[in-house]
Amino acid sequence: MSQISKNNQAERVFQVEGMHCGSCVARIETGLKKALPQLQEVRVNLATGKATVIGDSDPQAVVAALSAIGYSGTLLEAPMSMPLRPSASARQEMAPSRRLIWAVGLTVPVFAMHMLGLHFAGSGWLQLALITPVLFGCGLDIFKSAVQQAQRFQTDMNTLIALGAGTAWGYSLFLLLAGSTEPLYFETAGMIVTLILLGRFLEAKAKGRAGEAIRALMNLQPQTALIQRDGHWQEVPAYEVRPGQRVLIRPGTQVPLDGQVLAGASSVNESLLTGESLPVAKQVGDAVIGGTLNETGSLTIEVTHAGDSGLLARMAALVEKAQSGKPPIQKLADRVAGIFVPVVLGLALLTLLGWLGLGYGWSLALKAAIAVLVIACPCALGLATPTAIQVGLGRAAASGILIRDTDGLDLAHRLNLLVLDKTGTLTEGKPQVVRFKMVSEWEAACLMRWASAVESHSEHPLAQSIASYAQQTGGSQSVDTPVTDFQSEPGGGVSGVCEGHRLALGNSSFLVRQGVLTAKLSREAQTAAEHGQTAVFYAVDQALVGVFLIADPLKPDAAKAIQALRQLGISPRMLSGDRPETALWIGQQAGLAASEIEGGVSPADKQAFVQRLQTASVDPAKPAAKTVVGMVGDGVNDAPALAQADVSIAMGTGTDVAMSTAQMTIMKGDLLKIVEAIALSRAILRVIRQNLFWAFFYNLIAIPAAALGYLHPMVAAGAMALSSISVVLNSLRLKRFQG
Repeated sequence: MSQISKNNQAERVFQVEGMHCGSCVARIETGLKKALPQLQEVRVNLATGKATVIGDSDPQAVVAALSAIGYSGTLLEAPMSMPLRPSASARQEMAPSRRLIWAVGLTVPVFAMHMLGLHFAGSGWLQLALITPVLFGCGLDIFKSAVQQAQRFQTDMNTLIALGAGTAWGYSLFLLLAGSTEPLYFETAGMIVTLILLGRFLEAKAKGRAGEAIRALMNLQPQTALIQRDGHWQEVPAYEVRPGQRVLIRPGTQVPLDGQVLAGASSVNESLLTGESLPVAKQVGDAVIGGTLNETGSLTIEVTHAGDSGLLARMAALVEKAQSGKPPIQKLADRVAGIFVPVVLGLALLTLLGWLGLGYGWSLALKAAIAVLVIACPCALGLATPTAIQVGLGRAAASGILIRDTDGLDLAHRLNLLVLDKTGTLTEGKPQVVRFKMVSEWEAACLMRWASAVESHSEHPLAQSIASYAQQTGGSQSVDTPVTDFQSEPGGGVSGVCEGHRLALGNSSFLVRQGVLTAKLSREAQTAAEHGQTAVFYAVDQALVGVFLIADPLKPDAAKAIQALRQLGISPRMLSGDRPETALWIGQQAGLAASEIEGGVSPADKQAFVQRLQTASVDPAKPAAKTVVGMVGDGVNDAPALAQADVSIAMGTGTDVAMSTAQMTIMKGDLLKIVEAIALSRAILRVIRQNLFWAFFYNLIAIPAAALGYLHPMVAAGAMALSSISVVLNSLRLKRFQG
């Protein structure tokens, strides 16, 4: 696919070549918006070399606009399914190019002559002969880019380098032709270009490591699959397999595509997708994920998702899309980078005039001005945020945490209150019927058959538990029992007509609205609620026939997760549609206080509850402090509350709804992963701040030092290259993050 839709606007991704610094990012974003005013948004990522444009526009017009401002662009035909990879220019720089090798080989002798004081007849001409190819051969792209930008009355990092190195070379040539005895600066010009090339090579290597987690995910996808054809298993390319086809997975091989087990039993290692270290048992009816490792037995699966629609591709696509986003903290850096180079040029000119005005000669004045040009580096500003996000989101994905956008990331690190749904979040989400209390003369097998038929139409965990129980206790023929006029009320129950009878199953309030009296079994429901069980009343033709008592066990790590949230300074809350007594019992088992538990809440009430929390102060001592509220749910029944929350987190196995609605998705239902996600978001923002502080502080100290003559241009070139590398290396520390 060449485009996707966002708010009914086309979204396209372009690979951009020729970007070198933060000013390039600002120039492209501004230039595209100016050339194509119909674009709603333009996002440029220096770390990945990609530009995302949102709005109704012709791709060729975008490419032409990029060319007009000095860059080349290529539309990515399937941007959201491709593994994260460096740009073409970065790939060239990741290997020691012949240009870099030649630059080192030609510059080192001249540098040695300078350091050892080797001056002999013709030494100046030898230096000229050695350094000229370094500037205009090895560094040709730098000078070409600077000239192209100058023709458009624009500047970038290459402008600073070309002016610095070119001035040193030109001034030395002037002295050589004039027969002057003043020192030559050919070694300075050569070292500037050589160090810049070396810095870009090391920077590209480091940036290449930033996308390793996502590339590792995409590389998991097997290239072939064994499908059943004419009674035989035949190996075919995986991209040829279509949903509905049967695939054989042998022990020790990878699952090629998403599917459902039709035959066999095995253990599957899903660690790289879910962060779960232990293999997961799989049997008939279970789902398997493409890219995971089948360890013990053979499995026959029916493919449910093929190609780019599989969980692996969708997960990598969403993470890569998130990596192209920009948190609010980056806006200041972008504004500064946009005016940085012209300001530096002005400072360099003032430095030159200042030294000359104080009576110093051209030699010292030019040296200081060149140092100012070379030391200034907007690269670090441009790389500070995207590299940290790229590494951090990759680390999250490898741990089974899918972060969809940078807005959620920015807010997650400021969370101070987290609302958790009960079913499927604090509890296992696999409720089981403990007992069925019948108060009717209907035949039990008949009641079970009807209950199973109706509840099978609902995906709610309680409904599924009733359907399973009913099938096991007499309703095995329910699959063939038709149901008409089926209706479902979120947070209430279900109803439908089966074999001529109107059935209703749900909580007490739901049945009362259906005209059913539930007082006969209210005592049983009350006792069950006090022990953490849920009561689902059952009526036939508006007459109460029984109640299902259902228990959903608390997750083993629930109490530990609640304690960990408190240690992070986050106040937990629990919401549940269950009766208040049931919610209270479950919540207290998890370590929550009665004031932190709210039961009997409908999906609409959950949204209102979250909204109230957002307007209240979390700290009575600081009434003006903003409450940043997060919501954890299953992404379906909790959708209104998830949409209302500042940060939405979905639990589950990465369903389409969860992955498309929540800002974060915990691929495995592990509560401690929520804590890890919040801690990781704080670590990412902390690294971004460190990067930006270093980038600003570096220039704040280095430029005045260079202007005052304390930095030699060669030292300035090395420091400039090192500043960008240091930012990337600092971001790479996130790969070792332990939640």
